[in-house]
Amino acid sequence: MGLIGKHQTKLLPMQFGGIAHGNDFTHKRLRKIAKKLGYNHSSIHNLCSTWLVNPHDSVKIANLTTIIGKHFLKHEFGHNVPGIEDLPDIGEWPKWWRGVTSLYAAEIAINHIYSSTLGHQHESTALDHPSYSAESVWNAWHIHCLHNPEYFAKFAHRKELRKFLEHQPEDRIKEIVNAGSRDMVLFEVLNEYEKIQMKNAIPNGKIVVRDYVRALAWRKAYSAVGAINLD
Repeated sequence: MGLIGKHQTKLLPMQFGGIAHGNDFTHKRLRKIAKKLGYNHSSIHNLCSTWLVNPHDSVKIANLTTIIGKHFLKHEFGHNVPGIEDLPDIGEWPKWWRGVTSLYAAEIAINHIYSSTLGHQHESTALDHPSYSAESVWNAWHIHCLHNPEYFAKFAHRKELRKFLEHQPEDRIKEIVNAGSRDMVLFEVLNEYEKIQMKNAIPNGKIVVRDYVRALAWRKAYSAVGAINLD
């Protein structure tokens, strides 16, 4: 079963990513919409994109999320919607944002489906763990690259990558060849994984999430750019 029995961060059979998004306005509005649509809401907020549930439940959540999401897109954004008249049509992050409709809809769906059992213990920062985290990579089961200016975040990496692509091919090759320190980060994580898996070792946790994600992202970028350099 891989790391399930050996990982230092344990998960419940039913677990959801629990990374903060939104604010009090968001949470109050989601509860109000749930009530309006006839769904139960247990006031469990900040449920993120990752659902660790049995396959049957995952289908139920996905189907209900789709139904609720369609309602949101049609009726819960825009200047004519009571309570958000002062917001742009796409909303405003983090108050009320059209771009995370799937999170809003899934929160209502999960609260409704598990209304009798859902509690804060079912939120976990080990799932959807932020990519800019300075915690050990072994505190995360799943990493989520969020939309913010933190190190490491996907938009900041995109800017770095565009700047890298502006370099001459020979300069790009030099940087790729000299990427040993980043490769060592990946090697260290792989080495620790093998020790945990094969020898039941306790991870030392020296590599933090943000360094691991950055090294992995650049290794993939370098691999892709290699084809460009051939031209």
